[in-house]
Amino acid sequence: MIKLEFDLLWWIPNLYLLLYPLFFIPSIIKNVNKTQVIWCNKFVLDLG
Repeated sequence: MIKLEFDLLWWIPNLYLLLYPLFFIPSIIKNVNKTQVIWCNKFVLDLG
């Protein structure tokens, strides 16, 4: 039996909000890595 403390109407939108950003994390990580490489290359070129 499901207790009244487990309110499905509360969990559905919150699970969506929890899981939806996981779709974008790989692309964000790729973009951050590209930006770091470009910044590092620019820094090295400025020193040389």
